[in-house]
Amino acid sequence: MKRTPFLTVLTILFSHLLSGQILLPSFFSDKMVLQQQSEVKIWGKAQPNKKLTITTSWDKIKYTVIVNNDSTWYLKIKTPKAGYIPQSIHLKQDKYSKSIDKILIGEVWLCSGQSNMQMPMQGYNSQPVADGLDAIMSSDNDAVRCFTVKMSYSLQQQSDVSGKWESASPFTTPTFTAAGYYFARRLEKTLKVPVGIINSSYGGTAIEVWLSKDIAKTFGFMNTVTKESEIVNPKREPSVMYNAMISPLIGYGMRGALWYQGEGSRLDYKKYPAYFSALHKDWEQRWGIGEFPIYTVQIAPYKYGDGKGVLMREVQEQIAETQPRTGIVILTDVGEKNIIHPANKEVVGDRLAYLALGKTYFPMQKDFNKTYFYYQSPVYQKIEVKDSIAILYFKYATRGLTSFGQSTEGLFEIAGEDRKFYPATATFPLNQRNVIEVMAHEVKKPVAVRYAFKDFVSGTVFSNQGFPLSSFRTDNWDL
Repeated sequence: MKRTPFLTVLTILFSHLLSGQILLPSFFSDKMVLQQQSEVKIWGKAQPNKKLTITTSWDKIKYTVIVNNDSTWYLKIKTPKAGYIPQSIHLKQDKYSKSIDKILIGEVWLCSGQSNMQMPMQGYNSQPVADGLDAIMSSDNDAVRCFTVKMSYSLQQQSDVSGKWESASPFTTPTFTAAGYYFARRLEKTLKVPVGIINSSYGGTAIEVWLSKDIAKTFGFMNTVTKESEIVNPKREPSVMYNAMISPLIGYGMRGALWYQGEGSRLDYKKYPAYFSALHKDWEQRWGIGEFPIYTVQIAPYKYGDGKGVLMREVQEQIAETQPRTGIVILTDVGEKNIIHPANKEVVGDRLAYLALGKTYFPMQKDFNKTYFYYQSPVYQKIEVKDSIAILYFKYATRGLTSFGQSTEGLFEIAGEDRKFYPATATFPLNQRNVIEVMAHEVKKPVAVRYAFKDFVSGTVFSNQGFPLSSFRTDNWDL
């Protein structure tokens, strides 16, 4: 008689035991944050063709579902208004049961992009987060939670990620995304509800790695290999981060996403608006939860040396002005000449929070003439010329523009019909709050004006509320 090897017996027994368990993706676990006042989707695996019961502690409702032939199941459960009281979910099938405890109901946001989103509160080597230690040591707050997706890539769509939910504390916050943490901290303090962030970012990546394969193909992006082991540069291989780090999350209830990416795509800046639009529409459709805003962060000034950085900043602002359900945080005031990761991540997170508050949570206050709540940077609107003075008009600046006493020298340039730019002086008329007047003695008949239109600058023009003016130009001439 042929003997079955001992290890094979163990494998069969283990498989049998495993088949009876209730298995959940890693993000459906203790300390998770569920999106408030919605129908959130929960899914996993269990014994096929049998009933699975789910009971929620907040309303004691029992939900039932028959598990599919392939052992998969999903259902939607209703969540209540946000609250700080921990909740639980109990799952049961036959003799098997599972509980998810210490759940909070609140607001959930996805944080994605490349290294500036990935950058943790403890910073990178020789690249700190400004005042990071103070923020870390005072971060103890169970109502601010983060799930960090382990960096990975795959040629095939995955069903789970590696990570765990953690509450903010001096022992956990050092590894939280810095931009995401400051966003969550501000949101929780303002809305007075728990906030959960899911950080799924990967340094150095171009946008095509975050596109689903279906969308990537429409732009001509094709995988160059058939095996992960053959991938030379995963940060440029189409769809591989989407497959491993986004696809498994799709369906998790949330309010929207924060996107900090662009450095890795600046050489392809002309096509970037189309790529971002396709990514946004695709994610929104796949999540299927209605409006799915993605608020972006403009790349900060940095000495790239090829002039493409400022052109990427230009198209990023155009995206925010022309594409629906998005907005942008401007960072012309915090760039660092020789470091691509600005240390001031608090201003990034806070400005993202103001954007979300203004566009998602307080949309009734969009009329700037009737409110004192402002949430975005001024945007160049049009130019008029009177004699030798170029008069620039701006949106989102009804309370005025200012330099807060800083010099604007070297930031404004003006040109005539010869297209030769000269350094210009700028003034802020008190009688016209949304206007800047620009002139240079060398230019008698102005035709074009540029502001901070270089890869690296230190912007000093702001709205009255401290939101910086983006690099802009009134012309479309070749650089």
